[in-house]
Amino acid sequence: MTALATMARVLARCGPGDIVLVAANTHTAVETLLERIADRQDAFRDAAAEAGLELPTLALAKIGDYRGAHAVVETLRDRPSAKEVDAMRADAVLIAGGTTNGVIKFVNTLDSKKRFRATFEGGCVQTRLLVIDEASMMVAAHFIGVVTALAEDGELLMAGDHRQLTPIIAHDWEHDDRPPAQYYLSLIHISEPTRR
Repeated sequence: MTALATMARVLARCGPGDIVLVAANTHTAVETLLERIADRQDAFRDAAAEAGLELPTLALAKIGDYRGAHAVVETLRDRPSAKEVDAMRADAVLIAGGTTNGVIKFVNTLDSKKRFRATFEGGCVQTRLLVIDEASMMVAAHFIGVVTALAEDGELLMAGDHRQLTPIIAHDWEHDDRPPAQYYLSLIHISEPTRR
């Protein structure tokens, strides 16, 4: 679901040259999400085309070590060169994912390159879409660190299992009389994403 939700937001908000950041607590979570996007992008592109929409070309990269064997997902150093990143996003939306530490190093490295930084609105490297996977496992300090890379008008997508944390796992959910989180969704107003 997170892979499809990410591509839907790319379809609605992003164009070639944009960078989408994916952060998670573990390398496995990031790699799994990037591989799912890679595996589902053709079917998603076809479905979008049937609806008269065009999904931009996606360039997928894991920040830091990539232990997977997926042919579509590339590896980017957490301290990349601007030339390397520019080549990946020249005609595509770059979806770059890593652990919180890797994403922060990635953004800070690019932000230190004046010429690269100047290509972003506001003069600093920021993303229009930040995806946080396994959000329930992320500590507040890491969340604050990665969310600073989100543009003021950007969109934050948080995904995860609210029952993963130890105190939550220890709770007796089978006999809990409170309504599940899904009950409250009808009470929340979700605004439509804006198109670029």
